[in-house]
Amino acid sequence: MKLNARFKQFNIYNLLLKTSFLVFIFSIFGQMFFANKLAVKSSELAELNERKLGLEKEVAKLEFENSVLSSLNNVETRAKQLGFVYISGSVIAIKPAPTVSAVNIPYAQ
Repeated sequence: MKLNARFKQFNIYNLLLKTSFLVFIFSIFGQMFFANKLAVKSSELAELNERKLGLEKEVAKLEFENSVLSSLNNVETRAKQLGFVYISGSVIAIKPAPTVSAVNIPYAQ
């Protein structure tokens, strides 16, 4: 009877050892899989960050060029080149009518 109990205990330990070994192997492969996924995402993120910096530089350059080209001196010079003349008469500005939504706003007290 004692030998049979030992044999059962040995089988249980053997089963636990094999199960723990399989869990260990699967955890190593899982860790390698997730580490690989993170490395790929990290490299993609670095490339996108580089592209973003390049686009930000290009936007800054275009904004500077826009501010230079839209300065009053450049606009006046270009207008003279195109044959525009200064206004000799007066300019009348028409004030826009107030909208209904602006008139009907209740005053909060």
